Amino acid sequence: RPVAMAMRNMAFIDYYRDNFQDAASLYERSLAHEGSDLDGWVGLGDARHFLGDESGAVDAWRNAINYAQAQLDVNANDTWALDAIATSNAKLGHPDEALAASARLLQAERLDGYHYLGLTITYELTNQRDRAIEFAKRALESGATMIELEATAWLDNMRQDPNFATLSAQFADHRARR
Repeated sequence: RPVAMAMRNMAFIDYYRDNFQDAASLYERSLAHEGSDLDGWVGLGDARHFLGDESGAVDAWRNAINYAQAQLDVNANDTWALDAIATSNAKLGHPDEALAASARLLQAERLDGYHYLGLTITYELTNQRDRAIEFAKRALESGATMIELEATAWLDNMRQDPNFATLSAQFADHRARR
């Protein structure tokens, strides 16, 4: 498990540097050690998507959803599973499923910056920009950094919105707080 986590963390860094080829390779190696890792499957889907491998991306996101559903069978309130289902469905173009999982996620007592970052992506990809920016603000208030919002390729279009510029100025001190 430590090897898988280390590879996934390295993949995460490569992904945020737009080095999608190395990220995909590291996610694949990580998943060979820990095949039910939700972050690994979602990350692999993202890396494959940005490499232009839509078939591979779809397969990875579907795996994330399947493993997340299995986790929900054990714990119906697993926020990471709900997050994986929401973001993966949004990326697959299934807004109803994405928003249903998001609604369940929002019922949780405690969410952190990463949950809100996932909600930001989900709502942006389901064409609900105002809600996406609202969740971006909550992400920053809950511990995420502006760098994470600025580096997430899924939010490229949202970052062009004047409301995001206002949010960015408001949270300028959140660039590298972690």
